[in-house]
Formats: sequence, structure tokens, C-alpha cells
Amino acid sequence: MTCASDNSVFVYNPGAIGFLDTLNVNISANLYGVDHLSLKNGAGPGYDLTSNKLNLNAQVLSGTISFKKVPKLRLIYGYILRNFTKFDFETQADMNYDVISASSGPEHFRAKYDQSYSYVEYWGGIAAAYQVNEHLSLGLGHYGGYIGMRGELFQQATADVINPDVTPYSSSMTTRYKYAVDHVYILFKPGMELKFGRYKIGLAAMLPSTTIWSKGRMYQSVDAVNLPAGDTLSVFHKYPNLLIVGDQHNIHTQYKLPASISLGWSMVMINLG
Repeated sequence: MTCASDNSVFVYNPGAIGFLDTLNVNISANLYGVDHLSLKNGAGPGYDLTSNKLNLNAQVLSGTISFKKVPKLRLIYGYILRNFTKFDFETQADMNYDVISASSGPEHFRAKYDQSYSYVEYWGGIAAAYQVNEHLSLGLGHYGGYIGMRGELFQQATADVINPDVTPYSSSMTTRYKYAVDHVYILFKPGMELKFGRYKIGLAAMLPSTTIWSKGRMYQSVDAVNLPAGDTLSVFHKYPNLLIVGDQHNIHTQYKLPASISLGWSMVMINLG
């Protein structure tokens, strides 16, 4: 993509802007299709986790500006949905199983496991390039970015005594973990492109990002009812009924995009113009 000949060079290689043949407003979106994920034994032996998701990625909105007094200088402004990932895993179990050792016989055991995660990244900014001569164009892009991450894990298990000769007894435990991170940053991306007839060589470098604002939140809850007594000193055996809730806001977080370099070349096979 460092040698693209459309407005996508706004993101991939600002140095190529100087060789764009047309100036226009561009709107595009690429649909990557349906993804199916499966984790074998993800929730334990015999319990797989599956997720189906529809991904829409690389949405671009951009426009170009030229200057009559400086025709070799060109500028592109725009926005791009740079990354998008989402999955939701879930599974459940329903069986008769000896969960409570202190009770005679098996219990009716039900369990549910849900895990979700989402990640989205947007870029918006401006990039300019100057065509030094017929073979060389130099450019620089300046972008502001936003990253949003969300995750949640939910687990629930219940056990009910089914032996008619035993005093009715029911036990349950529910846990939930949630987190969210919002991150705003800026970065610069210099680039260059060499053009020799049908051949192009592009080189771009992304500098490390600088954080402008970043905050996180974490939530956790544990709800237990009639947990069976045990011989340990853990809180879950010491208190058969309990509710624990923790919620933290405005957590300072660190997230940085590392430096990277991209190099590419292209060749025009057939010129339809």
C-alpha cells in the first residue's frame, strides 16, 4: 500500500500524494466477511467456545486540496476506521453431577460462561506532499487517533440437590469482570515515493505515538449463596453467603503505538489511459 495511487496513501504513505493523478473526494469501505472462531475445550474438557462475527473494516473518507500558486504541493484530509475486532464466546452445561461432596448423591448442576471483547481504532488528520521532481515526492502526515477497548467475562454456576432423601439444598455462585479503556493520541508519519516510468518505490515510517488522554475502568463482582462449608480458610468457605463488588474509575493507563517502517514497490502492467 505504500505505492497506492488513490487517496488511501493519506494513511499508508503521505509521500505518494505528490504523484496522485486526480484530486477528489473519496469514500470507501471494505467488507471482509463473516469470521467464525472456535476454542477447543475453551471452558473445560468437552466444552468448546464459539463466536461468529461480521467485520466491516477500512472505512475511509478523504478529500484532496491543491494550490494554484504551488502546483507541486498537494494535501489530503481524511478519516479512516483503521482496526475493528469483536468476538463473543459463550457456552453452557446442564447435567447431574456430584458437586457438593457433603451431600449424598449427585446434584442438578447448571453452568454458563460468556466472554466478549471489542477493539476499535480511528484515525483522522491531514497529510501533505511536495513533488520535488518527476522522480521524487516527499510527504508528511499528522494524525489524531482514538482507541477503544471493552471486555467482559461472566460465569455462573448453580447446584440443586435432587436426592429425595436429603434435605433440599441449593447453592450458586456468580462472577462478573468488566473493563474499558479509552485512549487518544497523536502521531506523525513521514514518507517518500520514487517513480521511474512504470515503476514506483514507496517508503514510509510511523513515529511512536504520543498520548493525549487515556483512562480506564474496571468492575468486578462476586455473588455467592449457600456455598458448601469446607475445611479451608478461604473467604468462600468462611462465608457461605457473600457479595463482593469493586468498581474503579479514571484509572491511568499506558498505551503506545511503536515505531514502524514500511517499504513497497509496484509496476504498471497495462496502462488503460
